[in-house]
Amino acid sequence: MSEYDLSKEEQIQIYEERAEGIEEKNEEKDFLKKYITKVISLEESRKELLSNAKGRVLEVAVGRGGNFQFYPSDVEIDAVDFSPTLLKVAKETAIENNIQADFVESDVETLEFEVDSFDTIVSTLTLCAYDNPIEVLDNFNKWCKPAGQILLLEHGISSNKLFGWLLNGLLNILDSWHLKNMGCHLNSDILNIIDKSDIKVEKLETCLVDTHYLILGKPDKKS
Repeated sequence: MSEYDLSKEEQIQIYEERAEGIEEKNEEKDFLKKYITKVISLEESRKELLSNAKGRVLEVAVGRGGNFQFYPSDVEIDAVDFSPTLLKVAKETAIENNIQADFVESDVETLEFEVDSFDTIVSTLTLCAYDNPIEVLDNFNKWCKPAGQILLLEHGISSNKLFGWLLNGLLNILDSWHLKNMGCHLNSDILNIIDKSDIKVEKLETCLVDTHYLILGKPDKKS
């Protein structure tokens, strides 16, 4: 992890500034949507992952609601984010996609829900931003119903045996800058984080030179 000390308030401010910039630059947003977004957002991976969502869904760090277009039409979503600007955009996205959602402005690491509240819990590209991602995953385990599912799409260091050493060296070099300017880490060890959590992995796939992890998990209530 980076040695750069980023407070929660600084992190929220970074995401607010990024969100406001996206809202203001419509031409840039359109360009990204047309030419870059399919790669950055891992559109096909998200579509595959979120097709499994069912029942009452908790999506943490919902951002602009980029996942809403991929959900089955009959789900009910509790959408959480600590950025009011992003939540404003997400509410509009929910309407555009005819998604039934309640929105909560909160830091995911301070959230509290009743045990066994959700049929599905979704996190896409969020573990990189938490001070204690293992604790967050253990909360997912607690909040998810015994027969429910935990759907993750996360990024971090590469597990690729051929090119991983080169990619990970670059990610380590850039991590402090990325945390300071973008609000999250580049070099999270996703497999280690998952392994130390209470979540049981049912299916694991990787993409983008094994830096992104598509995980279908189940809660382990014995934990």
